[in-house]
Amino acid sequence: AFRSSCSAKASLFRFNRDASQGVLVGMPIDHQVSPSFFVLYAAVSGELSPPEGASSIGAFDRFDLDALLNPYLPFRETESLGISVPTVTDPSLAPEGHHVVIAHELVPAGFSADWNRAKDALAEQLLRKAERVLPGMSARLVHFEAATPLTMARYTRNHGGAAFGWEQTPEFPRLRHGIPNLHLVGHWSETGGGVLAAAWSGVRAAQRVIKDTE
Repeated sequence: AFRSSCSAKASLFRFNRDASQGVLVGMPIDHQVSPSFFVLYAAVSGELSPPEGASSIGAFDRFDLDALLNPYLPFRETESLGISVPTVTDPSLAPEGHHVVIAHELVPAGFSADWNRAKDALAEQLLRKAERVLPGMSARLVHFEAATPLTMARYTRNHGGAAFGWEQTPEFPRLRHGIPNLHLVGHWSETGGGVLAAAWSGVRAAQRVIKDTE
């Protein structure tokens, strides 16, 4: 059987409720999960001028990324954030004369906040930071809304809203569990986050099944 696992923690606990700690080989079930995101989705009227016409932008307040990310402190009043403007490459994603802007900020696993109370203020802060990269954006907002790690967890079913499954570390092994005929795929099963890595894990699982049945 295949299982596309939104969260290996939840899946393995359901399959092996009395021994979830023991079914993983080489990695404990409490291995750190990856960061989540706080995301701002905005509709903007008029033209935008992303730097160099880019549709994907990483804006950092320093060139020393080791110092920036270790440890990473979210929601600082600096311009460390990611911005996507998909309508730069595909204008059909918005009505004529409009753009879609998606700004996001990493939220480390375990970061504690009262998201329901803080959401609006954090969205305004992220909007200010995006304005530094895309001047004039705020004045031409048609609509915007925000998503917190709780939103990510609700709609993607990833534990804690984790964006990339387990924490992506060099020693991360392929997930093995000892449950016969169960093949986990997705970013909870192998190293690598994102759509391509998750899809490739499905290819590798299919190859293992074919090999087992030959």
